[in-house]
Parts: sequence; C-alpha cells; structure tokens
Amino acid sequence: MIKVKRTRMGKDEVQFDVRRGNVRTRRNINCSDEIAKIIEDILLIINDNDELSNVGDQLIVHDIYNAVYDKYQLEPTSLSADDTEKVNKVVNNVVLILDSLNKKKSYSPKMPAAELLKKIESENEGNLIKTLLLGQFGYGKSTIIKAMSNFGEEVDFPVIDTSRTTSYTTHYIFKSDASSLGFRFSVDFKDEEKIFNLVSDGVYRAVDKIFNSLGDNDDKYKTRDKAMHEFVNDPNQLFKIEYILGKYYKTDQTEKRASKKEQAKFWDDIFERIYSCCQDFYYGDHKADEELSSGLFKKNLKDEFIKDEDSVDVLDDITFELVKNLRNKLFEICKEQEEKNLGSIEKDGDSIVGFKVDDYDIQNISDYIVPFASTHSDNFTKIVTPLVERMVIEVPYNNKIGSEYKNKVLCVTDTVGFEHSKTEDSKSLEGSTDYKYSVFDIIAVVDKATGSMSGTTENILNELYNNANKSKIMILYTFYDEFKKKDFEDDEDKKMYLIDLQNTTIKKLDDELLSTKFAEELSQKNRTLFLKDLCSEESNKKSKCMDKLLSNLEQRFEGLYDFKKLDVVDSKRSLIDFNYRKLALVFNKVRETYIAQQQDIYMRNYPHYKTTEALTNRLSNGGTYFIGSTRTLKPIDDFCSTMMSDMDKFIKNPKSINFETKDTIQNHEQKVLDWFKEEVSSEIKTLSKEYFVDMRRSSWRELYMYHGTGSDYERRQGIMMELNAILPPLITENNTFADKWIERVEKIFEEVLYKMKVQANG
Repeated sequence: MIKVKRTRMGKDEVQFDVRRGNVRTRRNINCSDEIAKIIEDILLIINDNDELSNVGDQLIVHDIYNAVYDKYQLEPTSLSADDTEKVNKVVNNVVLILDSLNKKKSYSPKMPAAELLKKIESENEGNLIKTLLLGQFGYGKSTIIKAMSNFGEEVDFPVIDTSRTTSYTTHYIFKSDASSLGFRFSVDFKDEEKIFNLVSDGVYRAVDKIFNSLGDNDDKYKTRDKAMHEFVNDPNQLFKIEYILGKYYKTDQTEKRASKKEQAKFWDDIFERIYSCCQDFYYGDHKADEELSSGLFKKNLKDEFIKDEDSVDVLDDITFELVKNLRNKLFEICKEQEEKNLGSIEKDGDSIVGFKVDDYDIQNISDYIVPFASTHSDNFTKIVTPLVERMVIEVPYNNKIGSEYKNKVLCVTDTVGFEHSKTEDSKSLEGSTDYKYSVFDIIAVVDKATGSMSGTTENILNELYNNANKSKIMILYTFYDEFKKKDFEDDEDKKMYLIDLQNTTIKKLDDELLSTKFAEELSQKNRTLFLKDLCSEESNKKSKCMDKLLSNLEQRFEGLYDFKKLDVVDSKRSLIDFNYRKLALVFNKVRETYIAQQQDIYMRNYPHYKTTEALTNRLSNGGTYFIGSTRTLKPIDDFCSTMMSDMDKFIKNPKSINFETKDTIQNHEQKVLDWFKEEVSSEIKTLSKEYFVDMRRSSWRELYMYHGTGSDYERRQGIMMELNAILPPLITENNTFADKWIERVEKIFEEVLYKMKVQANG
C-alpha cells in the first residue's frame, strides 16, 4: 500500500515522503499546494489499481494520464495550454516517484563480494574445489575454517565460541602464500528493505512488552528495561543492533549510564517514542479501569494497535530513523577504513552496497576485518557486522599443512547454522529454498560427535538426499576427542558407534534399497571423517587433522564429474525420457501429503497466535519462514521438501535413457539422474518462492491484518485457504492452477535436459 506525506519546505517547494511497504523515497517538487494535492491523489489511486505502478511501460503512463482526466472530469482535447502543462507536471512527477520506488524494490546492483567470487571462479577454473559446510549452529563449522587458515589465536576471525558465530554466508578462498595475485576480500551489505524488516522486528518486540505492562501500574523503568532488552536482542542471534549503535544499559547500571550519557539517552528516547505511541492508543479507548488490565483486552487492543494505520506510521517513522542511523554509521565506519587506505567503498548511486580490499596485509588482517566480522563487545559502535550480507575472502592455508595438500584452491562456504529442531512437524530446514547445490563440488555435513544425528542433522541429510547429487556428500564429525563412553574399548569402537547411528538415520530417509546403498557408500573412510585433534592446542596435531581433511577433499573431487562425459545415443532425442503424464499423479500425491501436514500444523497442533501472525507478516515482506521461540514455521521449505521427496522417486524411474552407461563408472545411470535431480531442485525452489510468496504478498498481508476476538483461528484458517489456492486439486475436466504447476515443472525438466545434453556434447 502506498502512503504519502506532504510537507511544505518553502514558498514554492513541497517534499513528498512516499512509502510502499518497507520502501521509501523522498522527492522535493516546485509546485503549488493545488498541484501537490493532485499528485498525492493520483499516487493513492495506485492502491486501487496496482498495475498503474509499472511506469516503465508507456501504456501505463498513458493510463495515468487517463486517471487524471477521469478523476477531475477533464476533456484532454479541450484543455488550455496552462492546464495541459499542469497535467504534464503531475504525471511526470508521479512517474518519477513511482520509478524511484520500483528501482529501490527491484534493482539488483553489482555487489562486490558476488563479483569477486565470479572472478575467482574464472581465474581458477578446473583447479577450484567449491565446498559447502552445512550444520546446526555451534557444531564447529567455523572451527574447521580457523584450523585450516594461517590466522593465529590472536586473530579473532573467524569468531569461535560455543554459540552461533556466523551471521552471514562467508566464502573462504584458501590458497598458497606464494600467490602472485595477493589476497583480496569484499563484503556485500544488506539492502535497505532487509534492514528495515530486521529493525521493525525489534520495534514490535518492544511493543509487545510495553502492552503487557500497561494498565498494571508497572514501574516504567522496569518496563523500559524489559522492552529494550527485547528490542536489541534478536531471538535468532543474527541481527545485533547494539554492535553498531551501542549497548542499551539497564536502569540499575548507573555507572555505565553515567559514563555513556549520549548512548543511554539515545536508547531512552527510542523507548519513550514507542512507549508514548502505545500509551496514547491504549488509554485513548477510554475503557473501564478493570478492563484495561485484563489479559484478553490487552491482546485484542495490541492486535488493533499494530494494524492501526496511524500507529503503524509512527512506528515506521521510528524504524526509518533507525535505519538511517545504521546507514550513516555504515558510511562513517567504511569512510574511516578508506581514509586509512584499508580498502574502498563500493556504491550504487548514493547507496553503499559493499566494501572491497584488493590486497590486504595478512600480518595485519585484524585492521581490515574487524569492522565487518567482529562480535567482541570491545568493538561495539566500531563495527557493522550485522549489516553484512556476505563476505568473500582469500586466506592463506595454515603453513603447517603439508605442501602436497595445497595444490588446489579451496573455496569453503560457511553458512549460518540451522536452528535446533523445535518441532517434529516436518523434515525440512528453514531457508532451504535458498540453497542451490549444483554450484558446489563437495557438500560436507558437519555433525557433533557428542550429540550426533540430532533432529537437525537428520533434516539436513533428508534435504540433501532429496535435492543434491549424493556423490558430493561427506560427513565431518567435530568434537570427536570430547566424545567418550565407558564401554568404548578403543577408538574403533567409538567410530563404529557413530557409523551405526549414522547408517540407521540415513536408512530412515527412504524405504527403498537406495537409502541403504547410500548409507553404505557414505560410511566409507573417504566419505565420513572423524576430525580427531581438531581442537587440539598442539598445532602439529591440528595441522595433521587438516592434512587428512584436505587429502580426502581432493580425492573426492578427483574424477567427481567423469559421469557427466556422456555418449549420447540419438542426438535428436532428449537425454532422458520421462512419462510426463505421471507428473499429475506426483503433483496430486505431493499436494495431499503437504496439505495434510500443514493442516496438522495450523489447525490441530497449532502454534501460538503471535507465531502465525509473525509468519504472515514475514511472507508479506518476501520472506519464506519465521523462527519463533518455540516453533519454526516454514511452509515453503516444507513444500519443497515434500515435492522433491516424491520427485526424487519419479526421477529415479525414467521411461528410458539416451546415453551409454560406462562400466568404468560405478552407478553411472544413477549419478546422471542425481545430476538431473539437483538441477531440477534449484529451479523448483525458485518456482515455489514465486508461487507461494511473490504472487501472493498482498494475500499474506491481508491475513496479517486480522485482529480482535477470533482472529487467531481466522488467520490459521486463512493460511490453509491460501495454501489450498496455491495447490488446488487437479481436476481432469477443468483447467486449474494445478495445471499451471505441472506445465511449469514439465518445462523445467525439458530445459534442464537440454542444458545437460549441450554440456555432455562438450
């Protein structure tokens, strides 16, 4: 929805502050109040006809002219020259404002980290092993990277502790010290919409605490402490706003508050603005005193408050101001780095999109890396770590690792660790729709020996089994030395225990013989590694652990893609032939399983009303899941998991293949089918986000806006209605959206098969 605020800046100048969702643009226009009012009216017409916002199309601009004529009952052929000039001025400025909003929403600038990664891939073609680390947070992914690097313990990078340490995806490029290109690194920053959403989440967490205290005569300072604690503490431990703007100090921390007066005042002022907004709305209803303190009244009134347009405008103003503070701080810190000759700012127009360093001094890495990677409290207000979206950094191998293991350039992608499994509702992973496994050579599941094969690790294996090329998968056991049991006679007993547990978990993924076969293959010595001495204080022992890991990665990579060298039998036919008529059966089965699963989640074993409310808000803002304190809701991930589980079975049984299988390649046909499945999976994930999110953001917004008595049930019921609309049953005699799904999936199959055939022919 478009919102417009007009402010007279001078005699002949009006500022337009225009918002659409979480995107905002400001424009100063020289015009009279009459023209300003017409511009505002035409902008608001967009709310009734969203197509008019597509001003890149000249036909749409023509429609905007017609909208002006219709609203003010003008006859274009009989307008005076003066009136024609006025209409042109209105339309031109409406187009410029809408174009600015559209660019902020959809334009994808060149990002320095993404560009550096492409450059590195091009420079090292055929000699680069791209490895993805997946695991629950706190399981040791960053510990592996630290041991592989040449950074000593005095360098706090990557950050190592027992909690979540990785808050963004980092691509570490390990290469020899002798590299002639030097060592580069680049970071990409989050866009303004993403920052707005993260800050807004904090504001609404504070609102929740404030509403809980109103009407109870609670001490205001205690309320402030509770509200601001919620505000600055992201429950997912990913967006720590205090790193950038400084800590909020509680009321009883008098010495700290005295020594940090400006900082304390900043957060106190933020609280006062949120508190005043809540208080005015709460007591403005003039309810009876006894009703004001009732839990149900508070819940219903808070629901009304966060859907009230005037209240939301006030909270949005606070959020936008904080986003501006964050962007200013980002510029300030990046500018300091630039002035010290420690890199350069990358801009798109006036916006900072990233930062890059063409050749950093390895001996002084902390000077370069701290502002973008540190989480240490000593560096608060001097770092922008929460604003980083991704990093690409070239690092030297640990100099104690044997030279024979450094022949390849190794790209290790460290991901944000998955949450602990909070529910047994599904086998999917939050955010899995963002993972495209076809771009990686090795996928290493990092599991903790002291708590192996947890629900989260099982979900990771399930995701990979159905979506990735199984030849790429390895398992790395961390904290191996800490794992002890009284009945272990020796190290072999310990390994066998972990392997048995691993095999049992993998065999549960599928009721077919293939899962048993996969379990056997994965349990081989070069596929499952026990990282003994990973955490040893003796550097020689730690480097030997890395020798073993690198040796196995190289072995796994060697000849990994030989199966892609295909001898096509008939160049006129498709590489693999499927019975596409059976896709309808696959779709119906997926739909039936998925809808039953979601029905159980939202209508039987349903989550707290705040969690479903937050989910619909997240979906309306383009997200795909919501992590709550007790439940994680991930409808798109759940669908993709269900879809690819059944699609995997369909792909395993083609009508025929149009290539020669080679005896020299073990399971040649199966490997090619896995390759096909991996490519199809990436496309289906993209398609699912389009159908579940991009096309239905307004519907999710409408569900989020429900409030009052009975709204929780109505919202949950509404979610199920949306899911049924996205996935309607296939009806033979009628054309429905289900047919659209099947057509798109069939098209994906054909396009992937064509690309594979081209690649096979060289």
